[in-house]
Amino acid sequence: MISKAQIRAARGLLELSQGFIADSVGVSGKTISNIEAGQGDIQSPHLLAVVDFFESRGVEFIDNGGVRFKPSGLRHYRGPAEFREFYNDLYETARTVGGDITLLNGKSDAISGALGGEFVSHHRERMTKIAANFRYRVIVGEGDRVFFGRDFCEYRAISSKFFTDTTVFVFGNRVSFVEISGTDVEVISTESPSIAKTWRHAFEFFWLNAEEVPI
Repeated sequence: MISKAQIRAARGLLELSQGFIADSVGVSGKTISNIEAGQGDIQSPHLLAVVDFFESRGVEFIDNGGVRFKPSGLRHYRGPAEFREFYNDLYETARTVGGDITLLNGKSDAISGALGGEFVSHHRERMTKIAANFRYRVIVGEGDRVFFGRDFCEYRAISSKFFTDTTVFVFGNRVSFVEISGTDVEVISTESPSIAKTWRHAFEFFWLNAEEVPI
């Protein structure tokens, strides 16, 4: 059973306010305050939603009243079907966690080809509907004029001498490396707050030095 102290500790670990969590989960600030004070039903749907929120951000509730970031782990996706599963994971993070989503070495044409046109249309539609939840930035190679996410992304371009064939996604606490050749696609994904932070800093360097792309 998760205690009120663990809920408070989890919020402290993420350095988030009660108000932010309340807005993200869809409850009142008073509800979050009551949960942290141990008032109300410990098995209530509101508490479960708060726990899900913390776990989606990489927090793990452990024995003896502890909390920590989940240990880093790797996940491997292979082929178009699992690539679509990866994009479903991205969507769920955008919907439930939001925040900053970045994509370095974006190749919309290759990604669209691997996902398939029907899935691309579905994904574009659902991401556009929740665009207020996140900021999604993509760095492409100079001369690229294929913009998969034009309705919900910002784009900038870098010189081809810095562009590589490995696309790097960062969302939530996940960093994912994607390689595509036609419909042959492979993704290696790791979940680690420290690794995600490192790649976010790297992305910011490229973003500040990239050129804006007219869409």
